[in-house]
Amino acid sequence: MRLAFLLLLAHGAWAQRHERALTLGRAASLRLSLAAGTLHLQAGTALQAIYGRRLAQPWMVALYLDIGVVSAPLREIRATIPAATRDFASLYVTPALRLRFLPSSRVSPWMTGGGGYSLYEQSLQRADGQSNSAPRLIHRGQLMLGGGVDVKVLR
Repeated sequence: MRLAFLLLLAHGAWAQRHERALTLGRAASLRLSLAAGTLHLQAGTALQAIYGRRLAQPWMVALYLDIGVVSAPLREIRATIPAATRDFASLYVTPALRLRFLPSSRVSPWMTGGGGYSLYEQSLQRADGQSNSAPRLIHRGQLMLGGGVDVKVLR
């Protein structure tokens, strides 16, 4: 009887070793007032994919390695600054560590942190219609911190 119970627990733990998520969402608009003028980043669509692998699960905490990719294909910019780019696209790739508390319970809070790579591609034209002489591709590093709560709705 005990052996059967342990085998059932082991199967459930194996099934939860890998986590995958796809999210389609909307990047919010943002208005900035600067000394040279205003920038208004229009809202845009964003697609996120995350793969997580559980590395360890001591009693009340689970440690995961996550790899996340977020893409925002196109966001228009309305600007009173003539040299501003007309639109841009972005891509973020972020490996991170995630701590999940009470991983076997119905409600499980978590926190995450990591760093990775950002790619921005800007328009060939500026806001004033002239050719954009700035570099088309911009590569940067990034830092990511976050947290949340997982709630199991169905078993």
